[in-house]
Amino acid sequence: MIAAAPHMRRDEFTAEATNWSAAEAPEEPLVPPISTAIQLPAQVTVCESRRSYDDAVLHACNQTTATDKEKIKTLALVDSMDLQPIAILNAQGKENNALTNKSYISDLTGDHGHIHGIIPSKRFPDGSEKNLSCVACSPTMQRGLENLIAASPYTNLLKQREFVELPPDVCTLLNKDWDFFPKIKGFSARVLAGAILFNTLNGQAIMINTIEMYGRTKLVDAHRETFGKQKDGVQSTSLPPPIKKLYTNVWPMTLYRADGPKLVIGTLVSNALVTSSMRLDIKQQPSVGGMTNNFLLDAINSSLSTKIFIDRDCLKDALALVDGTKALGDSGFLACRLRQIRSKFDWLSAYALCRATGPLTEAHVCQPYTVFTLGNQDAGRNPGAHVFRAIAKAVLENGAAAQLAKRTVETAVAIAAQGSSVRSSLEAILGQYEPDAVTIPIIGNEKLNKELEFIANGLSSSITNANDTVQREIVRVFSILDH
Repeated sequence: MIAAAPHMRRDEFTAEATNWSAAEAPEEPLVPPISTAIQLPAQVTVCESRRSYDDAVLHACNQTTATDKEKIKTLALVDSMDLQPIAILNAQGKENNALTNKSYISDLTGDHGHIHGIIPSKRFPDGSEKNLSCVACSPTMQRGLENLIAASPYTNLLKQREFVELPPDVCTLLNKDWDFFPKIKGFSARVLAGAILFNTLNGQAIMINTIEMYGRTKLVDAHRETFGKQKDGVQSTSLPPPIKKLYTNVWPMTLYRADGPKLVIGTLVSNALVTSSMRLDIKQQPSVGGMTNNFLLDAINSSLSTKIFIDRDCLKDALALVDGTKALGDSGFLACRLRQIRSKFDWLSAYALCRATGPLTEAHVCQPYTVFTLGNQDAGRNPGAHVFRAIAKAVLENGAAAQLAKRTVETAVAIAAQGSSVRSSLEAILGQYEPDAVTIPIIGNEKLNKELEFIANGLSSSITNANDTVQREIVRVFSILDH
Protein backbone atom coordinates (compact mmCIF):
# COMPACT_ATOMS: atom_id res chain seq x y z
CA MET A 1 0.00 0.00 0.00
CA ILE A 2 1.31 3.47 -0.90
CA ALA A 3 1.02 6.04 1.87
CA ALA A 4 0.84 9.80 1.57
CA ALA A 5 3.82 11.77 2.75
CA PRO A 6 3.36 13.09 6.33
CA HIS A 7 3.08 16.70 5.20
CA MET A 8 0.28 15.91 2.74
CA ARG A 9 -3.38 16.21 3.65
CA ARG A 10 -5.58 13.37 2.57
CA ASP A 11 -7.23 15.45 -0.14
CA GLU A 12 -3.82 16.37 -1.59
CA PHE A 13 -2.77 12.76 -2.19
CA THR A 14 -3.17 11.74 -5.83
CA ALA A 15 -1.77 9.13 -8.16
CA GLU A 16 1.00 11.59 -9.04
CA ALA A 17 2.44 11.15 -5.53
CA THR A 18 3.28 7.50 -6.26
CA ASN A 19 7.01 6.63 -6.20
CA TRP A 20 7.75 3.56 -8.32
CA SER A 21 11.00 1.66 -7.98
CA ALA A 22 12.94 1.04 -11.20
CA ALA A 23 11.82 -2.60 -11.25
CA GLU A 24 8.18 -1.72 -10.61
CA ALA A 25 7.90 1.11 -13.14
CA PRO A 26 5.38 0.12 -15.85
CA GLU A 27 6.51 0.26 -19.46
CA GLU A 28 3.24 1.95 -20.47
CA PRO A 29 1.01 4.25 -18.38
CA LEU A 30 -1.57 2.34 -16.35
CA VAL A 31 -4.12 5.10 -16.91
CA PRO A 32 -4.68 5.91 -20.61
CA PRO A 33 -4.98 9.58 -21.60
CA ILE A 34 -8.40 11.09 -22.18
CA SER A 35 -9.68 11.20 -25.73
CA THR A 36 -11.64 14.32 -26.66
CA ALA A 37 -12.82 12.94 -29.99
CA ILE A 38 -16.56 13.27 -29.39
CA GLN A 39 -19.10 11.81 -31.79
CA LEU A 40 -21.99 14.26 -31.90
CA PRO A 41 -25.43 13.49 -33.32
CA ALA A 42 -26.07 15.40 -36.53
CA GLN A 43 -27.92 18.64 -36.07
CA VAL A 44 -31.43 18.66 -37.49
CA THR A 45 -32.92 21.73 -39.16
CA VAL A 46 -36.09 23.05 -37.62
CA CYS A 47 -39.27 22.41 -39.59
CA GLU A 48 -37.28 21.03 -42.52
CA SER A 49 -39.32 21.07 -45.78
CA ARG A 50 -42.22 22.73 -43.92
CA ARG A 51 -43.73 26.17 -44.30
CA SER A 52 -42.16 29.15 -42.61
CA TYR A 53 -43.91 30.71 -39.64
CA ASP A 54 -45.63 33.45 -41.66
CA ASP A 55 -46.51 31.11 -44.51
CA ALA A 56 -48.10 28.74 -42.01
CA VAL A 57 -50.19 31.58 -40.55
CA LEU A 58 -51.36 32.65 -44.01
CA HIS A 59 -52.12 29.06 -44.99
CA ALA A 60 -54.19 28.53 -41.83
CA CYS A 61 -56.15 31.71 -42.60
CA ASN A 62 -56.52 30.86 -46.32
CA GLN A 63 -54.67 34.06 -47.22
CA THR A 64 -51.84 32.67 -49.33
CA THR A 65 -53.18 34.33 -52.51
CA ALA A 66 -54.09 37.63 -50.87
CA THR A 67 -52.34 40.90 -51.66
CA ASP A 68 -49.23 41.86 -49.70
CA LYS A 69 -51.23 44.51 -47.86
CA GLU A 70 -53.87 41.98 -46.79
CA LYS A 71 -51.20 39.50 -45.72
CA ILE A 72 -49.61 42.11 -43.45
CA LYS A 73 -53.00 42.85 -41.90
CA THR A 74 -53.65 39.13 -41.31
CA LEU A 75 -50.26 38.59 -39.69
CA ALA A 76 -50.76 41.62 -37.44
CA LEU A 77 -54.24 40.43 -36.41
CA VAL A 78 -52.96 36.94 -35.52
CA ASP A 79 -50.14 38.45 -33.48
CA SER A 80 -52.55 40.72 -31.61
CA MET A 81 -54.62 37.69 -30.61
CA ASP A 82 -51.49 35.90 -29.32
CA LEU A 83 -52.00 33.02 -31.72
CA GLN A 84 -49.31 30.88 -33.31
CA PRO A 85 -49.39 28.34 -36.14
CA ILE A 86 -48.84 24.61 -35.75
CA ALA A 87 -47.97 22.09 -38.44
CA ILE A 88 -50.19 19.01 -38.75
CA LEU A 89 -48.69 16.24 -40.86
CA ASN A 90 -50.66 13.32 -42.29
CA ALA A 91 -49.29 9.81 -42.85
CA GLN A 92 -47.80 10.87 -46.19
CA GLY A 93 -46.08 13.90 -44.67
CA LYS A 94 -48.43 16.46 -46.22
CA GLU A 95 -48.67 19.56 -44.07
CA ASN A 96 -51.74 21.46 -42.97
CA ASN A 97 -51.74 24.35 -40.55
CA ALA A 98 -53.92 25.62 -37.74
CA LEU A 99 -53.73 28.41 -35.19
CA THR A 100 -53.74 28.05 -31.43
CA ASN A 101 -52.76 30.03 -28.37
CA LYS A 102 -49.08 29.66 -27.56
CA SER A 103 -49.86 28.20 -24.13
CA TYR A 104 -51.48 25.14 -25.72
CA ILE A 105 -48.65 24.24 -28.12
CA SER A 106 -46.70 22.17 -25.60
CA ASP A 107 -49.73 20.02 -24.72
CA LEU A 108 -50.73 19.53 -28.35
CA THR A 109 -47.27 18.55 -29.54
CA GLY A 110 -46.71 16.29 -26.54
CA ASP A 111 -49.96 14.37 -27.01
CA HIS A 112 -49.84 14.11 -30.80
CA GLY A 113 -46.65 13.11 -32.57
CA HIS A 114 -47.93 14.39 -35.92
CA ILE A 115 -48.39 17.96 -34.59
CA HIS A 116 -45.34 20.21 -34.51
CA GLY A 117 -44.65 23.74 -33.33
CA ILE A 118 -43.11 26.30 -35.67
CA ILE A 119 -40.46 28.70 -34.40
CA PRO A 120 -41.18 32.34 -35.31
CA SER A 121 -38.81 34.34 -37.49
CA LYS A 122 -37.95 37.99 -37.11
CA ARG A 123 -40.62 40.08 -38.80
CA PHE A 124 -39.94 43.61 -39.98
CA PRO A 125 -42.38 46.53 -40.25
CA ASP A 126 -43.04 45.76 -43.89
CA GLY A 127 -44.25 42.29 -42.88
CA SER A 128 -41.28 40.44 -44.38
CA GLU A 129 -39.27 37.72 -42.67
CA LYS A 130 -35.50 38.06 -42.65
CA ASN A 131 -32.66 36.03 -41.17
CA LEU A 132 -30.55 37.90 -38.65
CA SER A 133 -27.69 35.79 -37.35
CA CYS A 134 -27.39 37.95 -34.25
CA VAL A 135 -30.98 37.63 -33.08
CA ALA A 136 -33.57 35.80 -35.09
CA CYS A 137 -31.74 33.13 -37.01
CA SER A 138 -32.15 29.52 -35.90
CA PRO A 139 -30.13 27.54 -38.44
CA THR A 140 -30.13 24.27 -36.53
CA MET A 141 -32.00 22.71 -33.65
CA GLN A 142 -31.85 19.26 -32.13
CA ARG A 143 -34.96 17.22 -32.85
CA GLY A 144 -37.14 17.02 -29.75
CA LEU A 145 -36.45 20.61 -28.77
CA GLU A 146 -38.22 22.34 -31.63
CA ASN A 147 -41.69 22.00 -30.09
CA LEU A 148 -40.48 23.13 -26.66
CA ILE A 149 -38.74 26.20 -28.06
CA ALA A 150 -41.64 27.07 -30.35
CA ALA A 151 -43.96 27.13 -27.33
CA SER A 152 -41.53 28.75 -24.90
CA PRO A 153 -42.03 32.32 -23.65
CA TYR A 154 -38.35 32.81 -24.53
CA THR A 155 -38.40 31.58 -28.13
CA ASN A 156 -36.44 34.53 -29.54
CA LEU A 157 -33.64 34.09 -27.00
CA LEU A 158 -33.41 30.30 -27.16
CA LYS A 159 -33.24 30.04 -30.91
CA GLN A 160 -29.93 31.91 -30.83
CA ARG A 161 -28.34 28.87 -29.18
CA GLU A 162 -27.50 25.45 -30.59
CA PHE A 163 -28.19 22.38 -28.49
CA VAL A 164 -27.36 18.71 -28.88
CA GLU A 165 -28.71 15.78 -26.89
CA LEU A 166 -26.13 14.47 -24.41
CA PRO A 167 -23.87 12.13 -26.49
CA PRO A 168 -22.56 8.78 -25.17
CA ASP A 169 -18.94 9.98 -25.41
CA VAL A 170 -19.72 12.89 -23.08
CA CYS A 171 -21.38 10.48 -20.64
CA THR A 172 -18.11 8.52 -20.63
CA LEU A 173 -16.09 11.64 -19.82
CA LEU A 174 -18.51 12.63 -17.06
CA ASN A 175 -17.72 9.30 -15.37
CA LYS A 176 -13.91 9.60 -15.45
CA ASP A 177 -12.14 9.28 -12.09
CA TRP A 178 -11.35 12.75 -10.70
CA ASP A 179 -8.33 11.40 -8.85
CA PHE A 180 -6.59 10.44 -12.09
CA PHE A 181 -8.24 12.99 -14.39
CA PRO A 182 -8.57 16.21 -12.32
CA LYS A 183 -9.53 18.28 -15.38
CA ILE A 184 -12.84 16.42 -15.49
CA LYS A 185 -14.03 18.60 -12.58
CA GLY A 186 -13.99 21.70 -14.74
CA PHE A 187 -15.14 19.82 -17.83
CA SER A 188 -18.23 18.46 -16.07
CA ALA A 189 -19.30 21.85 -14.77
CA ARG A 190 -18.74 23.57 -18.11
CA VAL A 191 -20.51 20.97 -20.25
CA LEU A 192 -23.64 20.95 -18.06
CA ALA A 193 -23.88 24.74 -17.64
CA GLY A 194 -26.52 26.16 -19.96
CA ALA A 195 -28.02 22.72 -20.55
CA ILE A 196 -31.74 22.09 -20.91
CA LEU A 197 -33.50 19.43 -18.84
CA PHE A 198 -36.74 18.43 -20.57
CA ASN A 199 -39.19 16.18 -18.74
CA THR A 200 -41.06 14.59 -21.64
CA LEU A 201 -43.56 13.08 -19.20
CA ASN A 202 -45.15 16.39 -18.20
CA GLY A 203 -43.63 18.86 -20.70
CA GLN A 204 -41.76 20.83 -18.03
CA ALA A 205 -38.31 22.12 -18.93
CA ILE A 206 -35.58 24.24 -17.35
CA MET A 207 -32.32 25.78 -18.42
CA ILE A 208 -29.45 25.23 -15.98
CA ASN A 209 -27.99 28.67 -15.35
CA THR A 210 -25.39 27.72 -12.73
CA ILE A 211 -24.14 24.31 -11.63
CA GLU A 212 -21.65 23.07 -9.02
CA MET A 213 -19.75 19.78 -9.20
CA TYR A 214 -19.08 17.58 -6.16
CA GLY A 215 -16.92 14.46 -6.03
CA ARG A 216 -18.06 11.12 -4.66
CA THR A 217 -15.25 10.38 -2.20
CA LYS A 218 -13.45 12.24 0.55
CA LEU A 219 -10.15 11.63 -1.24
CA VAL A 220 -11.09 14.02 -4.05
CA ASP A 221 -13.68 16.27 -2.38
CA ALA A 222 -14.20 17.08 1.28
CA HIS A 223 -17.72 18.23 0.39
CA ARG A 224 -18.75 14.95 -1.23
CA GLU A 225 -22.38 13.86 -1.22
CA THR A 226 -23.06 11.93 1.98
CA PHE A 227 -23.73 8.21 1.84
CA GLY A 228 -23.78 5.22 4.17
CA LYS A 229 -25.86 4.07 7.11
CA GLN A 230 -28.92 5.86 8.35
CA LYS A 231 -31.20 5.03 11.26
CA ASP A 232 -33.64 2.97 9.20
CA GLY A 233 -31.43 2.02 6.26
CA VAL A 234 -28.97 3.84 4.06
CA GLN A 235 -28.67 7.46 2.99
CA SER A 236 -30.33 8.26 -0.35
CA THR A 237 -27.86 9.38 -3.01
CA SER A 238 -27.81 10.54 -6.63
CA LEU A 239 -25.87 7.48 -7.81
CA PRO A 240 -27.33 6.20 -11.11
CA PRO A 241 -29.51 3.12 -10.53
CA PRO A 242 -28.54 -0.17 -12.25
CA ILE A 243 -31.34 -0.02 -14.80
CA LYS A 244 -31.57 0.91 -18.46
CA LYS A 245 -31.46 4.70 -18.78
CA LEU A 246 -31.48 7.38 -21.47
CA TYR A 247 -27.85 8.19 -20.69
CA THR A 248 -25.25 5.73 -19.43
CA ASN A 249 -24.48 6.42 -15.76
CA VAL A 250 -25.93 9.94 -15.91
CA TRP A 251 -29.00 10.35 -13.74
CA PRO A 252 -31.02 13.58 -13.21
CA MET A 253 -33.12 13.54 -10.03
CA THR A 254 -34.41 15.48 -7.05
CA LEU A 255 -32.56 14.62 -3.87
CA TYR A 256 -34.40 15.49 -0.68
CA ARG A 257 -32.38 16.73 2.27
CA ALA A 258 -33.28 18.38 5.57
CA ASP A 259 -33.08 21.88 4.06
CA GLY A 260 -35.22 21.04 0.99
CA PRO A 261 -35.19 19.48 -2.49
CA LYS A 262 -31.94 19.60 -4.46
CA LEU A 263 -31.90 19.12 -8.24
CA VAL A 264 -28.83 17.06 -9.09
CA ILE A 265 -27.35 15.11 -11.99
CA GLY A 266 -25.55 12.08 -10.63
CA THR A 267 -22.73 10.04 -12.19
CA LEU A 268 -20.57 7.27 -10.77
CA VAL A 269 -17.83 9.73 -9.79
CA SER A 270 -19.67 12.98 -9.07
CA ASN A 271 -22.93 14.78 -8.61
CA ALA A 272 -23.83 18.12 -10.17
CA LEU A 273 -25.91 20.45 -8.02
CA VAL A 274 -28.11 22.93 -9.89
CA THR A 275 -27.96 26.26 -8.03
CA SER A 276 -29.76 28.44 -10.58
CA SER A 277 -32.35 27.51 -13.20
CA MET A 278 -35.13 28.99 -15.30
CA ARG A 279 -38.33 27.30 -16.42
CA LEU A 280 -38.60 27.39 -20.22
CA ASP A 281 -42.12 26.06 -20.78
CA ILE A 282 -43.81 28.79 -18.74
CA LYS A 283 -42.96 32.20 -17.33
CA GLN A 284 -41.89 31.76 -13.73
CA GLN A 285 -39.41 33.33 -11.33
CA PRO A 286 -35.98 31.68 -11.62
CA SER A 287 -34.75 29.39 -8.90
CA VAL A 288 -31.57 30.71 -7.28
CA GLY A 289 -29.79 28.85 -4.50
CA GLY A 290 -29.19 25.26 -3.49
CA MET A 291 -32.87 24.31 -3.29
CA THR A 292 -34.88 23.80 -6.51
CA ASN A 293 -38.67 23.80 -6.26
CA ASN A 294 -39.50 24.84 -9.82
CA PHE A 295 -38.59 21.48 -11.41
CA LEU A 296 -38.97 18.26 -9.42
CA LEU A 297 -37.77 14.84 -10.52
CA ASP A 298 -38.93 12.99 -7.43
CA ALA A 299 -40.18 9.80 -9.11
CA ILE A 300 -38.15 7.30 -11.10
CA ASN A 301 -40.42 7.73 -14.14
CA SER A 302 -39.63 11.45 -14.19
CA SER A 303 -35.89 10.80 -14.19
CA LEU A 304 -36.24 8.16 -16.89
CA SER A 305 -38.26 10.56 -19.04
CA THR A 306 -35.97 13.59 -18.71
CA LYS A 307 -33.82 14.40 -21.72
CA ILE A 308 -30.63 16.44 -21.42
CA PHE A 309 -29.65 18.85 -24.19
CA ILE A 310 -26.26 20.52 -23.82
CA ASP A 311 -25.21 23.82 -25.35
CA ARG A 312 -22.85 23.21 -28.27
CA ASP A 313 -20.58 26.16 -27.40
CA CYS A 314 -20.32 24.96 -23.79
CA LEU A 315 -19.33 21.51 -25.04
CA LYS A 316 -16.57 23.02 -27.18
CA ASP A 317 -15.29 25.04 -24.21
CA ALA A 318 -15.41 21.98 -21.95
CA LEU A 319 -13.41 19.86 -24.40
CA ALA A 320 -10.87 22.67 -24.71
CA LEU A 321 -10.35 22.51 -20.92
CA VAL A 322 -9.57 18.79 -21.16
CA ASP A 323 -7.14 18.97 -24.08
CA GLY A 324 -5.38 22.02 -22.63
CA THR A 325 -6.18 24.54 -25.35
CA LYS A 326 -8.16 26.59 -22.85
CA ALA A 327 -7.63 27.31 -19.14
CA LEU A 328 -10.20 27.86 -16.41
CA GLY A 329 -8.95 31.40 -15.82
CA ASP A 330 -9.17 32.58 -19.43
CA SER A 331 -12.21 34.79 -18.76
CA GLY A 332 -14.49 35.93 -15.95
CA PHE A 333 -13.90 36.17 -12.21
CA LEU A 334 -12.11 33.16 -10.73
CA ALA A 335 -13.87 33.50 -7.37
CA CYS A 336 -17.17 32.95 -9.19
CA ARG A 337 -15.94 29.42 -10.04
CA LEU A 338 -15.89 28.49 -6.33
CA ARG A 339 -18.85 26.66 -4.85
CA GLN A 340 -21.15 27.90 -2.10
CA ILE A 341 -19.90 26.02 0.96
CA ARG A 342 -20.15 26.55 4.70
CA SER A 343 -17.57 24.15 6.10
CA LYS A 344 -14.15 22.50 5.74
CA PHE A 345 -12.33 25.69 4.75
CA ASP A 346 -9.09 24.04 5.89
CA TRP A 347 -9.29 21.48 3.04
CA LEU A 348 -7.66 22.32 -0.28
CA SER A 349 -10.45 20.61 -2.23
CA ALA A 350 -12.89 23.21 -0.86
CA TYR A 351 -11.38 25.65 -3.36
CA ALA A 352 -11.72 23.53 -6.49
CA LEU A 353 -12.82 25.56 -9.53
CA CYS A 354 -15.75 23.35 -10.43
CA ARG A 355 -18.69 25.71 -10.74
CA ALA A 356 -19.86 27.06 -14.09
CA THR A 357 -22.55 29.29 -15.53
CA GLY A 358 -24.35 29.07 -18.87
CA PRO A 359 -23.87 31.53 -21.75
CA LEU A 360 -27.05 33.49 -21.04
CA THR A 361 -26.19 34.22 -17.41
CA GLU A 362 -22.38 34.47 -17.47
CA ALA A 363 -22.40 38.07 -16.17
CA HIS A 364 -21.46 38.05 -12.48
CA VAL A 365 -24.69 39.84 -11.54
CA CYS A 366 -26.62 36.78 -12.79
CA GLN A 367 -24.69 34.26 -10.70
CA PRO A 368 -25.77 33.11 -7.22
CA TYR A 369 -23.68 34.62 -4.45
CA THR A 370 -21.35 32.56 -2.27
CA VAL A 371 -19.36 33.31 0.87
CA PHE A 372 -16.46 34.08 -1.48
CA THR A 373 -18.32 36.54 -3.72
CA LEU A 374 -20.74 38.22 -1.30
CA GLY A 375 -18.17 40.96 -0.82
CA ASN A 376 -18.66 41.94 -4.48
CA GLN A 377 -22.20 43.11 -3.78
CA ASP A 378 -22.63 46.86 -3.68
CA ALA A 379 -25.04 46.90 -0.73
CA GLY A 380 -22.76 47.89 2.14
CA ARG A 381 -19.68 46.28 3.69
CA ASN A 382 -19.83 42.85 5.32
CA PRO A 383 -16.89 41.93 7.61
CA GLY A 384 -17.31 38.17 7.11
CA ALA A 385 -17.51 38.52 3.34
CA HIS A 386 -14.37 40.66 3.41
CA VAL A 387 -12.41 37.83 5.06
CA PHE A 388 -13.71 35.10 2.75
CA ARG A 389 -12.89 37.14 -0.32
CA ALA A 390 -9.29 37.47 0.91
CA ILE A 391 -9.12 33.75 1.70
CA ALA A 392 -10.32 32.81 -1.78
CA LYS A 393 -7.71 35.04 -3.40
CA ALA A 394 -4.94 33.67 -1.19
CA VAL A 395 -5.75 30.00 -1.87
CA LEU A 396 -6.28 30.49 -5.61
CA GLU A 397 -2.91 32.23 -5.83
CA ASN A 398 -0.85 30.06 -3.46
CA GLY A 399 -2.66 26.74 -3.05
CA ALA A 400 -1.70 24.75 0.06
CA ALA A 401 0.77 27.48 1.09
CA ALA A 402 -1.95 30.14 1.36
CA GLN A 403 -1.83 32.49 4.36
CA LEU A 404 -4.43 34.78 5.93
CA ALA A 405 -2.96 38.21 6.56
CA LYS A 406 -3.50 39.67 10.02
CA ARG A 407 -4.32 43.09 8.57
CA THR A 408 -7.25 41.51 6.65
CA VAL A 409 -8.79 40.30 9.91
CA GLU A 410 -8.08 43.61 11.65
CA THR A 411 -9.91 45.47 8.88
CA ALA A 412 -12.89 43.15 9.24
CA VAL A 413 -12.97 43.65 13.02
CA ALA A 414 -12.97 47.41 12.52
CA ILE A 415 -16.17 47.30 10.43
CA ALA A 416 -17.93 44.63 12.52
CA ALA A 417 -20.61 45.79 14.94
CA GLN A 418 -19.68 45.94 18.60
CA GLY A 419 -20.92 42.88 20.50
CA SER A 420 -21.89 40.97 17.33
CA SER A 421 -21.18 37.26 16.99
CA VAL A 422 -19.13 37.81 13.83
CA ARG A 423 -16.91 40.28 15.69
CA SER A 424 -16.35 37.70 18.44
CA SER A 425 -15.25 35.11 15.86
CA LEU A 426 -12.97 37.61 14.14
CA GLU A 427 -11.36 38.54 17.46
CA ALA A 428 -10.88 34.84 18.18
CA ILE A 429 -9.04 34.53 14.86
CA LEU A 430 -6.81 37.49 15.79
CA GLY A 431 -5.92 35.62 18.97
CA GLN A 432 -4.45 32.79 16.85
CA TYR A 433 -1.58 34.95 15.56
CA GLU A 434 1.77 34.70 17.33
CA PRO A 435 2.94 38.05 18.75
CA ASP A 436 5.29 38.79 15.85
CA ALA A 437 3.35 36.92 13.14
CA VAL A 438 1.58 38.77 10.34
CA THR A 439 0.00 35.68 8.74
CA ILE A 440 -1.43 32.28 9.66
CA PRO A 441 -1.91 29.26 7.37
CA ILE A 442 -5.35 28.56 5.91
CA ILE A 443 -5.06 24.96 4.69
CA GLY A 444 -4.80 22.46 7.54
CA ASN A 445 -5.68 25.09 10.16
CA GLU A 446 -8.54 23.51 12.13
CA LYS A 447 -8.74 26.31 14.69
CA LEU A 448 -9.19 28.91 11.95
CA ASN A 449 -11.72 26.70 10.20
CA LYS A 450 -13.86 26.46 13.33
CA GLU A 451 -14.33 30.23 13.39
CA LEU A 452 -14.77 30.46 9.60
CA GLU A 453 -17.58 27.90 9.71
CA PHE A 454 -19.37 29.97 12.34
CA ILE A 455 -18.99 33.13 10.22
CA ALA A 456 -20.12 31.32 7.06
CA ASN A 457 -23.33 30.10 8.68
CA GLY A 458 -24.03 33.65 9.77
CA LEU A 459 -23.77 34.84 6.16
CA SER A 460 -26.66 32.62 4.96
CA SER A 461 -29.36 35.27 5.30
CA SER A 462 -27.17 37.90 3.60
CA ILE A 463 -26.58 35.53 0.67
CA THR A 464 -30.32 34.82 0.39
CA ASN A 465 -31.08 38.54 0.30
CA ALA A 466 -28.34 39.17 -2.26
CA ASN A 467 -29.74 36.39 -4.46
CA ASP A 468 -33.01 38.32 -4.74
CA THR A 469 -31.16 40.77 -6.97
CA VAL A 470 -29.75 37.84 -8.97
CA GLN A 471 -33.29 36.65 -9.64
CA ARG A 472 -34.24 40.05 -11.03
CA GLU A 473 -31.13 40.16 -13.24
CA ILE A 474 -31.92 36.71 -14.67
CA VAL A 475 -35.50 37.75 -15.44
CA ARG A 476 -34.15 40.82 -17.23
CA VAL A 477 -31.78 38.70 -19.35
CA PHE A 478 -34.44 36.20 -20.37
CA SER A 479 -36.83 39.01 -21.28
CA ILE A 480 -34.30 40.99 -23.30
CA LEU A 481 -35.80 39.95 -26.67
CA ASP A 482 -39.44 40.21 -25.61
CA HIS A 483 -41.56 42.43 -27.84
